[in-house]
Amino acid sequence: MDVYNNTPVYRKSGDASHYLWYGIFILWGLFMMDVITTEVILSFGGYEMNSLMKMVVSSVPLHAALKMAVLSLIAVVAYVSNRITKRSGTVAVTVIIIWYTFVIVHNVTQMLLIIP
Repeated sequence: MDVYNNTPVYRKSGDASHYLWYGIFILWGLFMMDVITTEVILSFGGYEMNSLMKMVVSSVPLHAALKMAVLSLIAVVAYVSNRITKRSGTVAVTVIIIWYTFVIVHNVTQMLLIIP
């Protein structure tokens, strides 16, 4: 048995790339919650407040596809950012998660006000 092998049994110091992928997964969940809550609000007579999204939300598949395209772009940019500046992409994804949490809270609040 070679006790002097160079195989580390621990993660390299500073390797936190898994946090980025956890964040992307959380963001995926928030995006899907946004699509679902927006559709519920619209089905009960609510309206889309974002003028850029008014055309998109009329189609659930288009709405979900746009969210996934944006998520893919965020993931690529965050990954590249992490390679250039340590943890910068992870921090950016964390900020987007916080922002999107407020979006979901707003949507749920609107649902509670609209649904009888």
